[in-house]
Amino acid sequence: YVISDVCVRSFLGEIFAFIFFPIVLWGIYNILYEEKINWVLLVIGFSGLLLSHNISFLFSVILFGLFLIINIKKVLQNKLIIISLLKAVGFTILITLFFLLPMFEMMASHKYFVTYYSYTEYLKTSALLPWQFLANETVFGMGTSDATPAMVVNVGYFLTFVPLIYFSMKNKNSFITTCLFLGYFFMFMTSSFFPWIHFGFLSVIQFTWRLNLLVITLLTPVVSFIFSKIDKKFVHFGVSAILIIECFIHITPVLQRKFVITNETTYAEIISTKITDPYFAATYVRTELAGGEYLPITTPDIKKYGKCIKSDEGNELTCDYVRDYDKLYFNVGEGSIVLPITFYKGYKVYKLENGIKIPMNTFPNKQALVTFVSDDRNNYVCEYDKTLIQTTSIYISLISIVSFVLYVFYFYQGIPYFYKPQ
Repeated sequence: YVISDVCVRSFLGEIFAFIFFPIVLWGIYNILYEEKINWVLLVIGFSGLLLSHNISFLFSVILFGLFLIINIKKVLQNKLIIISLLKAVGFTILITLFFLLPMFEMMASHKYFVTYYSYTEYLKTSALLPWQFLANETVFGMGTSDATPAMVVNVGYFLTFVPLIYFSMKNKNSFITTCLFLGYFFMFMTSSFFPWIHFGFLSVIQFTWRLNLLVITLLTPVVSFIFSKIDKKFVHFGVSAILIIECFIHITPVLQRKFVITNETTYAEIISTKITDPYFAATYVRTELAGGEYLPITTPDIKKYGKCIKSDEGNELTCDYVRDYDKLYFNVGEGSIVLPITFYKGYKVYKLENGIKIPMNTFPNKQALVTFVSDDRNNYVCEYDKTLIQTTSIYISLISIVSFVLYVFYFYQGIPYFYKPQ
């Protein structure tokens, strides 16, 4: 699954998430099993996941919730654990506020494709069939079980079967046991045997095999525990060699793949919409926006709409304008003017008159494009200005990050594992 994520899907958000899931699990272990009243690791893990991939963050919250339920008696009997968890939640929110508040602000301003993309049907078609758990070849395909070719999205033979050795071990560990059962439960949830038709409320995850993020996170400590009890170096060396060889086998097809976008590809070719994903069609520049989940649902087909400034009735007024990064300079006459820019909170149009910028009432039209009413022919500029919420949340997050770092250095003073002895 990791190789498919990196080499087939190129899904950067989940790739970064793999870094922070173990940190969250480490934090859970410290607080609930070692009773080291330390919330620092949870802040780092949760914040990293939230800023990497929203769905992965949701998974981490579910995972943390399950561990809390399993250890609820211990949690309720120890007030320090509760206080630590509250600190972790509070600092995570404050540190990531620069992302959270603007996201909520934007989500409130439009209805986006992400709201309508995920249906129960998607979960059913992405659920793994039995043979897909045994597929062992890197395939450049789609992530649905009925696709041809279908992308390989299992966790591999090693992580699927080796944890089963744990059942034969005499000395067991409560944390590892919990990881084992939860890991295999989430693996079962990726399969077509799980009744996804009754779990439409989870359609936000889009694909069932995304749960492999949790499977890998949970079963990896189980494998590590098993091999930590095997005091034979040749076994460790042999297993490591096999895994490295298998990794090279899976990466070989990547080196032989012909890519549509090369070092010689120009940006003009990319935004021309002539270069498209071989498996998906799109009404926008897919090579820039990928799934386009955060485009307003009323966004027009860019290929048909064109790149000219238009009237509210759809008549072309001018295609003569100048783009300068986040600014668009143009000259138009009187009327309701629609710019070829998707509206998001922060876009403003200004009239340029005698060196003075006069703000115009800027709003989205029915197609979610930047619109304003011009009262006379003049020069105008459309630019993106940070909203009050964006500016305020950035300062709060900066102060929170500095406070968090100072807290860690002051109280833990570089002691390993962020743990201050009693």
